[in-house]
Amino acid sequence: MELSEVARKYESAKMRFLREITFIEEEYVLSKYKFKKGDIVRFKNMNYEPTLCVVDDICFLHEQRLLEYRQIIDVRVYIHGHIVDEDGYIRPFIVGGSHPRGVKFEAKDVYEITKISYKNKIR
Repeated sequence: MELSEVARKYESAKMRFLREITFIEEEYVLSKYKFKKGDIVRFKNMNYEPTLCVVDDICFLHEQRLLEYRQIIDVRVYIHGHIVDEDGYIRPFIVGGSHPRGVKFEAKDVYEITKISYKNKIR
């Protein structure tokens, strides 16, 4: 067997493994939480009033950390997203700015899934 073939098989197996891990994580999140990517949720913000956010990504613990903490019943699931206003428009960092405010918080801090539709642009 050539070294290039070993490298190709290794990369292929690694990609299959990562897809399977991602599938397992998504399955867990869907079974535990009612929201999904693209939903606008209201979460408890420690520094400010409750905040609206569109869910861009749901991040599970890294698999190595999960293996270390497999005895823990409640694992941490993080949400990455952008803050939006009551109409579904992205709120920028600074008035007139072009970069949306990104947030990261734990899934357990979500207390309401809204029916607001996401406009995907800055007002």
